[in-house]
Amino acid sequence: MLQSESSRFVNAILTGALAYILGYQVIQGRLTLGELTALTMYLLQLLSCFKSVGGLYNEMVVKFVSMDRVLQTLDAEIEIKE
Repeated sequence: MLQSESSRFVNAILTGALAYILGYQVIQGRLTLGELTALTMYLLQLLSCFKSVGGLYNEMVVKFVSMDRVLQTLDAEIEIKE
């Protein structure tokens, strides 16, 4: 599924900020490298779920708009009468 440029930009900023913060925690000795890896994997799985829900919402909106247009077409008055 294609993402908009703004969505990609926000994802890149958030991922970079998260990597910086977690990396800094490892350097300070507050996190181990294993904890960093585990947190990163959990957060990537969570992000994947959010993207799936967002995609589902987008598809539902498109389906409802399409259904509304079909109903408008069916309800339209016939212009050609014999």
